[in-house]
Parts: sequence; C-alpha cells; structure tokens
Amino acid sequence: MKRFAFAIAAFALAAGPALADPPAPATAPAAATPGAPPNDTLTAILAHGDSIDVGGMSFDLTFKPDGTFTGGEFAGAYKVDGDKLCITIAGVVDNQCTAYPAGKKSGDSFTVQGDMGPYTVTIH
Repeated sequence: MKRFAFAIAAFALAAGPALADPPAPATAPAAATPGAPPNDTLTAILAHGDSIDVGGMSFDLTFKPDGTFTGGEFAGAYKVDGDKLCITIAGVVDNQCTAYPAGKKSGDSFTVQGDMGPYTVTIH
C-alpha cells in the first residue's frame, strides 16, 4: 500500500494488487473553470495515452475526451491547465497537478517532478 501511495503522490495515479476494490470513477471536473489549452505534450498524452514508471512500477494510462481516465485497476477524472495535468481519484487525491514539458510527442520518454519525486513518462 505504501508503493500505491507513493505512485499516487508521484503522478497522483497508481494501482496494483494491493488495490482489490478500485474506487468508482470520479466525476469529470468539466464544470470547473476552464484552464489554458493543453501544451503539445499533453495533447499527445491525451490522444495516445502514456505509461508512467514510478519506483520501478509501470502503469499504462488511457484518457477519454469526457475528462476521465483509466489505468489498469483504477480510474479517475482529469483536467488540463496549459502545461499542467490535474487528476482526481475519489478518496485518494483531489485535483493534484503536475507540470509537463512542451515539445514531446508519441514515443518520447521524459522525467517530470511530482510531489514525492521524479517519475518517467512515455507517450504511447
């Protein structure tokens, strides 16, 4: 469960065998004040999905246009504000935002800094 918490904090996303009953998907924050349009990196991630590697654990994420995402055994809501991807997983994290560098495309891997440390992102 500590790894789960670390992965959540690092990208605010994670799951694994320790999560037997995933939380119900959070309601998309569509009614929130709209943020700046996504940068090109986040546009690629939202279109193709990505994989994150946190502490030796990898998670594949899929983002839907309705403001929800899934990642294996978990799901939540997301919103974008320019270079920041903000996610909510009911009962775990609420609107946690991480900045992503511009200029990345499908196939690129790079490191971002989350609240608990760095993690690697690979755009599908």
